[in-house]
Amino acid sequence: MNGLEKYYDDCLALVNELAPRLPPKDIALAEHLIQHGEPAEGIRVLAFGITENGVKIPSRTLDQMKSFMDGFIDPAHLPPDLDACAIDDE
Repeated sequence: MNGLEKYYDDCLALVNELAPRLPPKDIALAEHLIQHGEPAEGIRVLAFGITENGVKIPSRTLDQMKSFMDGFIDPAHLPPDLDACAIDDE
């Protein structure tokens, strides 16, 4: 598996990890974007789903999300209250 394949797989694994906490429409859109070559946009959908639904996630998960979007998504295009959704690691 090359680096790009691992990145896509890791993004999909994150979607699966968050699936029980987010609405199915957010999960479906994130999966669609990842599978069609827009993994960072898929993770951004999760970020908005998290904030819009008041979901709390482990800080390590938030850090992982940010790393997947780094260099692809301008932080100004993320929910301003995303960091407030992080809790101490479970």
